Amino acid sequence: MVSWLVLAARIVAASDQYGQVTFSKLPVPGATVTASRDDATRVTVSDAQGLFHFADIADGPWTLQVEMLGFSTEKREIVVAL
Repeated sequence: MVSWLVLAARIVAASDQYGQVTFSKLPVPGATVTASRDDATRVTVSDAQGLFHFADIADGPWTLQVEMLGFSTEKREIVVAL
């Protein structure tokens, strides 16, 4: 059985990226979230509320990917701008 994670991301402050990983509207703690662009890669893990944060992300297009054992990998294209 394949389950889908939901990745919601938003820019809250210039060059900071926040988001939440959920499944059936419930937070998913411990999901690996990867932001990648060209040769740059940043990795973090969602907290107990499913929240993740990337600080000081360069402006421009990024691919966010979320992975968790037992779930399908989810990808989103985002654009970080001031």
